[in-house]
Formats: sequence, structure tokens, C-alpha cells
Amino acid sequence: MKYFAEVTNGIVTNICVSEEDSLGSNWIEYSPDSNFRYNPAAVGCEYNSITDAFIPLKPYASWTLNDETLKYEPPIAKPEGPAAWDEHNQKWNTPE
Repeated sequence: MKYFAEVTNGIVTNICVSEEDSLGSNWIEYSPDSNFRYNPAAVGCEYNSITDAFIPLKPYASWTLNDETLKYEPPIAKPEGPAAWDEHNQKWNTPE
């Protein structure tokens, strides 16, 4: 099975799984485990034809795109263990 993303004006509008090698010019194959094209495709994410990569949706306004990994990163490194980002206070919340 192959995974494809339909891209219109640089934005993923649909995804599908197919046994075909190609679905047409606006369908781009991707890897669900990030083996190629950096990230898996998702509806609404961007496809950058220059880097040949899918750019994930930005999770929070304060996060920035790493130009090398093409993944969004928080302004403060995530601590070890479970933690949830608190955008309002710009910090990680960890269970006590």
C-alpha cells in the first residue's frame, strides 16, 4: 500500500491509501512514518515543493519551524516525561 496526499495550491486537501503507483499530477506520495518527505501528510498541512517536504500544522502560535528538521519546536524544550504545553503561560505543565 502507498500513501498519497492531494495537494492544491501547496495545501493538502485530501489523503488516501492506494495500491496504484500514481494517482495523478496533484497527488504526492508520502510516508506515514516520515521515511521520506520529512513528515507525514495531513489535511490542511503545507507541501513545500522546494524542500519536497510536508510541513505539519503549527500547533501553537509561539512555536517556530526548525529549518533543518521541518518540524515545529516550542520556545522552551520539553522536559522529560509527560508534559502539556501551556500556550497562555508559555511553559510546560507536568503532572505532580
